[in-house]
Amino acid sequence: MTTDLSPKILFAAYGGGHVAMVAPVSQEMSRRGFRSSMLALTTARTYLDQRGIAYTGYNDLPEAKDPAVRAYGVELAGQQTPGPAPVPYEESVAYHGVNFVDLVHEHGEAGARLLFAARQRQAFLPLRTMTRLLERERPDLVVVTTSPRTEEALALAARALGIPVVCMVDLFEVHGMAPEKYPEYADRFLVLNEKVRSALISYGCSPEQVMATGNPAFDRLRDPDTRAAGIRLRQRHGWQADQKVVLWASQVEPALHPFTGLPGDPSLPGRIEQSLRDYVAGHEKTRLVVRYHPSERRTFVPGVRTEFSPVQQDVGELLNAVDIVVVMTSTIGLEAAIVGKRVITVENSMFADSVPYSALGIAEGVENPSKLSSALERATNGDGPSRQASDVFAAGTATEAACAALEAVLCCSSPFRNRD
Repeated sequence: MTTDLSPKILFAAYGGGHVAMVAPVSQEMSRRGFRSSMLALTTARTYLDQRGIAYTGYNDLPEAKDPAVRAYGVELAGQQTPGPAPVPYEESVAYHGVNFVDLVHEHGEAGARLLFAARQRQAFLPLRTMTRLLERERPDLVVVTTSPRTEEALALAARALGIPVVCMVDLFEVHGMAPEKYPEYADRFLVLNEKVRSALISYGCSPEQVMATGNPAFDRLRDPDTRAAGIRLRQRHGWQADQKVVLWASQVEPALHPFTGLPGDPSLPGRIEQSLRDYVAGHEKTRLVVRYHPSERRTFVPGVRTEFSPVQQDVGELLNAVDIVVVMTSTIGLEAAIVGKRVITVENSMFADSVPYSALGIAEGVENPSKLSSALERATNGDGPSRQASDVFAAGTATEAACAALEAVLCCSSPFRNRD
């Protein structure tokens, strides 16, 4: 019996735009003969399930079977609530339990409880568990995104073991990381465009360390098939040619910034939605589509010419069907610009500085929800930013560019390569 010695790649991603960026690369590398595995975090599971992509979650880790882990996990995750949840209850229990036990191992139980009380999940950095995972899986390459906690721990553990790390940056920066830490975080960064590449080089990364590959999640947005599907979607919904369809792509606005600790306004997404509903109710030739982020626990309420887009609905098809897109900092704003839609950003989100859509000229920024009405008037009249999205993101097929970058890194040695 022969042993498969083809290089092994461990991918990790949270949900939303991160898993949508990573999954096409994982699939393509598998097609090229590499062994690819995926660590799926939070809502990434739903995305992968829908596409039949195998993955490992926290509940699949051996550590999750420890009775102490489960006891802590049930305590911290709380009681199971009836009905569907963005993350399965057992996965949430395993996540909290495994991470908290790592915290106890490092700080003792009393210290761990103090840290969790002060910072909640932001206190987690499961280096011990991720090191064990790497020692079991023995990958030749680790690919992460810019998410904190688990992915950060995986990257740090891999670097400590001498395993090459590639970090895929979905938008404009690696959130929450001090600039001086960039050069040591990964062997390669794959970024959206030359603007982001220049920024990382200015932080001390070498030019060879950063590649402008584009974002693989965006490759299919402008495919003829996706455009045609958008036209069919518009027809099915009965949206007339003389109507302007506005998409509100919502997201969570935490009470505290996950990195800076600054206070936020959790009511902001709801206030934006209400402003948009009010505008549409007063403008007969407009319609509103509301799409909640997978992490949001909100119940849609039907309204005047207002309908709901479930998370299962293909974003590319939806963007090709609507006319105007409103976001705070959602990746959907950039995707809309790539498709060629008018984008409006509400810029009093705590994350606005990290996602400068209006500064890049691909969106019109408004200070707060009260300013949306005038911005929508301009957008429906065809006024607004004229800069093309092609000016701000890498051209070409990002999946191909990313795979080429991974193959180049794999030419280097790995401590686990070709071992029995």
